[in-house]
Amino acid sequence: MVRKRNGMFLSLVFITLCFPLFFFSVSHADVTLTVGDGSGLPGSSNNQVEVSLENSSEKVKGVQVDICDEDNYEDNYLVCTGCEATSRSTNFSCDFNELGNGCCRVLLVSLNGLAITEGTGPIFSLNYNVSGEAPGGCRALNPANVKVSDDSTPPQELSVESKPGKFCFSAPATTTTTSTVPVTTTTTTTVKPSYKVTISPLSATIASGSTLQFTAKTTYGGEEVAGTYNWEIVTESAISTIDENGLLTAGENDTGSDIVETVKVKDVAHQNIFATATVTIKVKEEPPPECEVTINPSAALVYPGDTLMLSALTTGNCETPQFQWSLKNSDTNSSIEPQGATCIYTAGANEGTEPLTDTIMVTDTVNQIDAEAQITILAEGVSIEVVTDPLWKSHWIPLPYFLVIKGDDTSFAPFKSVINFDPPTSVLPLLTLVWDAESIWHLLLVMPSWLAGEADQMVTVTVTTEDEVVSDDFTIKELPFPFILDQEGRL
Repeated sequence: MVRKRNGMFLSLVFITLCFPLFFFSVSHADVTLTVGDGSGLPGSSNNQVEVSLENSSEKVKGVQVDICDEDNYEDNYLVCTGCEATSRSTNFSCDFNELGNGCCRVLLVSLNGLAITEGTGPIFSLNYNVSGEAPGGCRALNPANVKVSDDSTPPQELSVESKPGKFCFSAPATTTTTSTVPVTTTTTTTVKPSYKVTISPLSATIASGSTLQFTAKTTYGGEEVAGTYNWEIVTESAISTIDENGLLTAGENDTGSDIVETVKVKDVAHQNIFATATVTIKVKEEPPPECEVTINPSAALVYPGDTLMLSALTTGNCETPQFQWSLKNSDTNSSIEPQGATCIYTAGANEGTEPLTDTIMVTDTVNQIDAEAQITILAEGVSIEVVTDPLWKSHWIPLPYFLVIKGDDTSFAPFKSVINFDPPTSVLPLLTLVWDAESIWHLLLVMPSWLAGEADQMVTVTVTTEDEVVSDDFTIKELPFPFILDQEGRL
């Protein structure tokens, strides 16, 4: 009997340790995105790099990808200046935005509802200018943050395998000078600033039939410059419209569920850089029998210093309203400028690491009703969250759990963070990975340190990075015995 139990135990351990390898080996991507190779002399322009897509079994309607210089160089030796669709992506819009960290973000979207058919080949090309101070050698072009959607309704995100390319510079010309006087050579490298466009608000929730004013701002090296903006709603089957000044008018949402649409602003005066925001259109409601007042938007995300126009609207059996606006319990030095049925809100400072919330109230003094809006001011520091999920659910063997730690700021260094578990012997770390060029992610694969027969146990994971400590809990579920015992406890 002892030999049987030992043999079964060894089999259980073997399956437990080998299963993750099998699990990962059989997985595969839906599509493959490959960055091609390019080259150009120092000081040259419009050097082309093609990006290809292999989608043998899926039609594709949209692609977003960041193409980054090796190790995210910020020396501006290589600057993206143009994006063009190919014959595979006819009637697609190809837009790009230099992010200022060695990366160029590309957005390829269908303009007429057609999709990229199954096949293999280039779907867009990028043009690069090479600085006259570029050194010799080659530099990797790494794809990051790759998102590919299919042609279903609504579109579904496909799994992607991405492959890097490279860009090679020719060595600068060498001049030899013969002189009896010592010659001192000084080389100065100037890092050029980049243009950046932002949109406000980043997200908002509004009622059917109401309006929302979006604003855009372009900066160059941190200083605001004048831009020329084109506004559009890029969501297919959108029910809203937006004019040339960024004023969005929500359509009548009678679908039975809220609709989320994406607003895009493009600065055509500065390399077609762009930014996006989301707006949620609430389901159209029948007018209430009693008088009610609402604020549009009722919730929004903004950065410190951003401005936002709010409007009050009464519905139902109401007298002519008179509105009074107030800012409640603000610790952010935010301010408001009441203008009758509208109010201009200016977000104050947020020097911490967590978002801050302002509450704006409007009171209809005639009908004696009020409403509130929640405005969240985003922080500029590090924000980390811990997410836990079981890799697989099994009634027979204990399988690994994923722990994902995400920092919203690139100053978050996962490998320099301290990660502890309580109880300290509850799990056994198996694997650690880090990826994502913008938002640093830290992935741990951990194995429960006990086998069958234990009760559910709560485990706390604590992450300490810089001066911040965050924690989260997850439960290792009870695992039953893999075999049935008789009343005497025999197999």
